Amino acid sequence: MQKARRLTINNDDKGFTLIELLVVIVIIGILISIGAMMYLGNRDKAAVRTIQASAKGAIAEIQQYLDAYNSGGPFIVLDAAGQEICVQSNNAGPLTTCQALFNQSNNGNVYNSINDIVNYIIAHHQGRKEVDPHSGSTFLFVNNAAPWTISLTALGNSGVSVVGYADSNTLPIFSYTVAGR
Repeated sequence: MQKARRLTINNDDKGFTLIELLVVIVIIGILISIGAMMYLGNRDKAAVRTIQASAKGAIAEIQQYLDAYNSGGPFIVLDAAGQEICVQSNNAGPLTTCQALFNQSNNGNVYNSINDIVNYIIAHHQGRKEVDPHSGSTFLFVNNAAPWTISLTALGNSGVSVVGYADSNTLPIFSYTVAGR
């Protein structure tokens, strides 16, 4: 007959020590902080790229409005509420009205100066609900420089300055000048 073996538990196999658990927690914390830094850095870079892409996309649009302004013709934009409107020169001729070219009433939407054009462009982008890509809290196209926006400013009677800002409104990330032809 065989003798029954006794099962003994080794006191060395209790699990992890407190020091080992703390080391693992510290390593996980370091990895999370590195990942968070990389995520936040990429988030800022993505916001900058969004501002640059939005401005470049708006350049052709601004050129179109300036060309209409220089020729005294009408143009169609969205207003701040997102409704399509036709805008014509205050002194439009019979062939350069919204009715003549677009078969649409201007409903009192007129421009007298390049500042009016800038305001219609800004309202157009508000109507498209383009907001600050970093926080999403303010409009992307504005009259006055602010962080994470694109500032539009009239240049005399023939151009618009397009300046984009990231986290500072003193150091632009780009600057374009669009002139009417």
